[in-house]
Amino acid sequence: MMLKKTVVYGMLFVFLLFAFESVSSLRVSPSGREYNFAPGLEASVKFNVIGNLQTELSISAEGDLAKYITFDRTSVQGEGEFVATLKLPDTIDVPGFHRIWIVIAEKVDDELISQGMITTSVAVRPAIDIYVPYPGRYLDISLKGHDVNVGESVNFDLSLSSKGTETLIVTPRLDIHSNNGIFETLYYTTRTIESQEAISLRKTVDTSNYTAGNYKAVVYVDYGTLASSEYDFRIGQLSISILGYTNKIPIQDKNQAFDVEIESGWNDLIDGAYADVTFFNSSGKILDFRTISTTLTPWEKKKITGYFNSVNFTEGFYDANISVTYFGRSQGKSTSQLVKVEFFKVKSSKLWYLIGGIALLIIMALILIKILRKNGSNKKSIKKK
Repeated sequence: MMLKKTVVYGMLFVFLLFAFESVSSLRVSPSGREYNFAPGLEASVKFNVIGNLQTELSISAEGDLAKYITFDRTSVQGEGEFVATLKLPDTIDVPGFHRIWIVIAEKVDDELISQGMITTSVAVRPAIDIYVPYPGRYLDISLKGHDVNVGESVNFDLSLSSKGTETLIVTPRLDIHSNNGIFETLYYTTRTIESQEAISLRKTVDTSNYTAGNYKAVVYVDYGTLASSEYDFRIGQLSISILGYTNKIPIQDKNQAFDVEIESGWNDLIDGAYADVTFFNSSGKILDFRTISTTLTPWEKKKITGYFNSVNFTEGFYDANISVTYFGRSQGKSTSQLVKVEFFKVKSSKLWYLIGGIALLIIMALILIKILRKNGSNKKSIKKK
């Protein structure tokens, strides 16, 4: 049974490998075309089929507008060129996006299928996309930005695409929101957008009067209907935050790991970030050590680790100062945090073995008592009989 499964899985693997290699050996250029609808629109696309297949490839169209596509040939042998001609009607009732698939597929031997043999049809499917405008006014908008550091300019790119039949006149408004509300409002230049026209606009914002933090840019476009799009962005500064640390340490005569979790607040590379950790009590410093050094990419979170021997500590809480030093663009900075760390004694394994042994003896004794009682009851029953 196991051998049969192995053979089946092996055949399936070979089949999938063959299919993958066949698909990768068949390509078509171009991968597609896009058109905005116009009454009676005519267009021709020349496709070039490239591959090493020796079989005949059929050519066909699929999709809700496939009936408006004709071909100068319906097949090619292995590879070659063909022309797809698009001729649209005067009207299309359903507005929006329509896709016509041009299917170039390996012809399958019907006789092999009828005999129950495994066959695969290799195919590629370039697309012809048609966009039919919505009646009246219709606008798609999209806003994009990027993270910066304090004092750097941030560009907000606004994409406007008219998907309706009417011409639009718009004056986009850009609001920059901080945690306290709208921080700044800017306006793009008034534009006229024709039906099915797409334009891209850029607004550059100077952040010299901004502080580091998280912001949200929201653009509003009133074209009879109010449309909006938003983008979250960060303004960084050369800083590192301490997010967490090891707060419980066992007392043992061996090196203990101490982790410090840090996060970059800068939209640039930070080099040589490391932490100095100092333990002290009311009498003064007890011990200090340094973690490994690391590099942080923009906004990255990472753990850095140092090691020390905890054998001379006693149970209880100790104060610890964590000071992180780091460098960026030849600038050196540091940040510190005072924390509490608990030291605790590790329970002896011998004690646990003793407790476990006693518990096992008690369980065995209870089982033995139960067996003896049961035997005693059985003997009394026999005597009565």
